Amino acid sequence: MMSSTTQPQTDRTTVVACGSPGQTAHTQASLLRRDPALAGVNVIAVTTGQRGFLSALAGPTDRWMRSEVADVYGLPVDVSWLLRADGTAVIDAAQLVTADREHADANIRLVATSYGIGQLLVRARFAGATTAIVGADGFPGGDAGTGAANAAGARLTVANGSGLKIGANELRDLTGFVPAEHARTPHVVLLCDTARSLAHIASSDDPRLQFAGLIKPLYPAVTPDTAYTGACDGLAFGFATVFGGELVDAATYAVGLHDPQYATRQTLVLVGSKENLLAVAGVYEASGGHCETHVCDRIDRDVVRALVGAVKD
Repeated sequence: MMSSTTQPQTDRTTVVACGSPGQTAHTQASLLRRDPALAGVNVIAVTTGQRGFLSALAGPTDRWMRSEVADVYGLPVDVSWLLRADGTAVIDAAQLVTADREHADANIRLVATSYGIGQLLVRARFAGATTAIVGADGFPGGDAGTGAANAAGARLTVANGSGLKIGANELRDLTGFVPAEHARTPHVVLLCDTARSLAHIASSDDPRLQFAGLIKPLYPAVTPDTAYTGACDGLAFGFATVFGGELVDAATYAVGLHDPQYATRQTLVLVGSKENLLAVAGVYEASGGHCETHVCDRIDRDVVRALVGAVKD
């Protein structure tokens, strides 16, 4: 678990500014902190991935790391990730979606590979990380995590016995899967953008379901009907099976990273474009707190002031 990047007092109102891409939340939370009308209010930024994700979660003692890994097309790209003193790595998978091709390739999810995520997990393990938090909002996870598994030592084969060219298009040709002999990655926590299952987001002939059938004898506890396995375009299924990863609601988990005791606060204000903030509200209100939510595309300071006033009255 990450250490808190803020130290709110128990009697303070907490404003959760949520946005995607992450730079939205990070920038708007900074503006709210400088608003005199919100003096004494604890403001935290929550994001599940994309640009600004690392900045939104980075603490003052975190180490910024750099690694060259494969982007979604298998080409080399230099990306950043965080390593915290408690042995937690933070990875933003969306950095692997190279900007110059993102809009040029309409079928990106059919050819994209998660190989680079696996490489980052291995690098994190060798750097001393025991847990890796992965934000994959915006990542085309059509390969169901097979690329990441391959990078971490799993062996995948196709009908002719050759190595698999990792990508969603090739999943139909997959005939064999052999897990890595030794764990080469930290414990993985994937921040999920939806609680839907893989079966819910995939059609009956989807190659990701074919992959699920192939590995079912190896990982019987996780099925395509398991909640959250459809998150991040199905990437979550591979992480829950091959890596034994933990699938968590992104907004709830991210709030807890900043403020582990948020559910004991007297008041909580949720603003932003992510409707899964409603999950945060559910946890908070179950503890007896008062909560106001406002889903919006852009965080307006006047709206936040009004919401803060409502929970204080």
